[in-house]
Amino acid sequence: MGTRGRLSSLGLALALVLSLAAGCGTSGSGSSASNLVTVAFGAGTFVAVGANSNLFTSTDGANWVQGSLGLVGAIGNVAYGGNLFVVVGVTGLVLTSADGMTWNPQSLPTANMLRGASFGNGLFVVVGDAGTVFTSTNAANWAAQASGTTANLRQITFGNGTFVAVGDGGTILTSTDGASWSAAQSGSTDQLNAIAFGAGTYIAAGASGTLLTSSDGATWSAITSGATANLEAITYGLGLFTTVGSGGAIFTSSDGQSFAEQHSGTTNDLQGIAFGNNLLVAVGTGGVILDSTDGTTWRPEQTP
Repeated sequence: MGTRGRLSSLGLALALVLSLAAGCGTSGSGSSASNLVTVAFGAGTFVAVGANSNLFTSTDGANWVQGSLGLVGAIGNVAYGGNLFVVVGVTGLVLTSADGMTWNPQSLPTANMLRGASFGNGLFVVVGDAGTVFTSTNAANWAAQASGTTANLRQITFGNGTFVAVGDGGTILTSTDGASWSAAQSGSTDQLNAIAFGAGTYIAAGASGTLLTSSDGATWSAITSGATANLEAITYGLGLFTTVGSGGAIFTSSDGQSFAEQHSGTTNDLQGIAFGNNLLVAVGTGGVILDSTDGTTWRPEQTP
């Protein structure tokens, strides 16, 4: 178990408060908008966030409204659960929002970058560099947990009653309560950037096209996909695992074993993907936003 403590909603995060970022652009062409690094779906809304406090929300994936996080700093991830959006980022930064537009900043007592967030079984879990793990039941009061690793943890998901976190050097950790963690043998030394759960299966994705599969989070096997791109994000929806990555790479699988490459129509790096309202939405560098109703045909969308 880690050290528990109650944290102020202010603190280190306030040191990052700057003027609202300006800048908007055309995401479909990837021309002038800042990079979008992550996207989540919840409460009927897609929320995409990125550099320079950039924030866009949409209920349909086609029409986007610009907002701002009100903070300037590196962003790791946005996730939804417990009726809240949660953004994590640089030096322990955490922001929460009920609607995706109004954000409340706080900071966890760590100098480490937070890179992943998930919600399950009434618990928020965030992970980051140097094996950082924090848990909370309300996204306001956080407790540090001992992960048992010093590897950078890059993403986390919840499925089948278990949290599974992935990171550098093929690191995979599992926990049923967010406090006690066990290391799994991934069989890989590649950087793992993303993980998703669907149809009773976990899929982890990472550098150089790495894809791993597991039914329990503990025993893993490699998937031969033919992918060589760095895979940055993965989600499950429409009966498909969909993973995205560098150079506009998109790969889909209906069974978690055979992945097919899809044509994205962009060479921009895709860094985030989410599913909601029967729609897949991917985001990336240059402010690119793509959406699809089947995982095969992808449409570019524009921000204001």
